[in-house]
Amino acid sequence: MEKDLKIILFFIAGIGTVLGAYYLYTNLHKFKSKPEAVLYLVKRKPDMDAALLMEFDDGFVISWADGLFADENTFSFENKKYSTASGKSI
Repeated sequence: MEKDLKIILFFIAGIGTVLGAYYLYTNLHKFKSKPEAVLYLVKRKPDMDAALLMEFDDGFVISWADGLFADENTFSFENKKYSTASGKSI
């Protein structure tokens, strides 16, 4: 009985650890560089042109990628709201 209880507790602790790590990754992840953000945007939206995105402001591209990563409908940059679907001002 004691062995079964230990197995169950380790299983629950393992699941808790995995869920906690996933939560931290999804909620605390921020893109640190423009090239990293551009790669993510192109991966999520293959119709985007990476060369064109590299011409945009660094902060705008990083904010856009962060918003898309968080599955938000909008993102903010310099006190303006933009659509994560198109990058256009709302």
